Amino acid sequence: MCSDKLEEPSKSGEIEAVTKAKGFYEACMNTEAIEREGNVPLHKLMEDLGGLPVLGSESGGKWNQNAYSFEDLIVISFQVTDSVPILYVHLDDVYLVGQEKYRLNFDQPSLNLPRQLYLQGKEDPALMALKTYYLELFQAFGANESAAAKFAENTLDLEIDLANISSDNQYESSVIKIVPVSSLQEFGVTANFSQIVEGIYQSGGYSLNASDVVTIFSIGYFNNTVTVLNKHSNSVIANYIVTKVVMTQVNFLPRIYTDITERFLAASGQASNSASTRLEYCVNMLRDRMPDVITRIFAKEAFLEKDRRYKLLSD
Repeated sequence: MCSDKLEEPSKSGEIEAVTKAKGFYEACMNTEAIEREGNVPLHKLMEDLGGLPVLGSESGGKWNQNAYSFEDLIVISFQVTDSVPILYVHLDDVYLVGQEKYRLNFDQPSLNLPRQLYLQGKEDPALMALKTYYLELFQAFGANESAAAKFAENTLDLEIDLANISSDNQYESSVIKIVPVSSLQEFGVTANFSQIVEGIYQSGGYSLNASDVVTIFSIGYFNNTVTVLNKHSNSVIANYIVTKVVMTQVNFLPRIYTDITERFLAASGQASNSASTRLEYCVNMLRDRMPDVITRIFAKEAFLEKDRRYKLLSD
């Protein structure tokens, strides 16, 4: 059983990745420590991302308008999660003759609700549930009631606008475009997409040339992103991105955040995304993040067992 192997003490000479996997599993399973630490790790992550505007000068906030950069926030978010808000970005290996290259892909992001529900008007029960979700989140983060209500309203407006420029089929081949990095400026001035590409390449330790290309899926969404960014204030955009990034870590947060999420899913008619047990969640999360390590752990045990059976039969 996977959990049996992950719960074994680390050994001298053990592969570093396996040791890290065991540490990840132990931290994930330690719900008592998660509850005891409360919002402290959460607020640190928020501040690492530049701060959550709704929190003002309180812990987790301290957002600075003058220091804010949409491009930098997207790059930092990419380093934290593979579900970057507003501009979903992912880096693929591209193997060419005699060399290994990387290609950055831009795509439309996932939203909290199916796209068609955003078109029903703000009084739709699902959208009202989404507004309540943000209100409860911001208050749980530590925001006062007035600020939480204001940002919940503005965040809902932003997400509706993002839905309105999204495509129902984000993988439709007719809306894919391959663009040289040097030509990205044609997509707008407010968002410096070339800076985003360069930042992501550098964060991964890869070199970038002006002749390199990026793949843009859902070109209609990409072309209209700048319009949405210009419509909403920097504080609302930053608040939305930081909140979405933080909530990708919901199962490492105190139980209140899982409860808020579950209430939202139920009120909006969506299925729960929680695993049946904490153990199942932690093992699945580790398998998704470190598949090679999990394979190594199991393969070693399988080969040992096969070898033991062989010796028994030969005896």
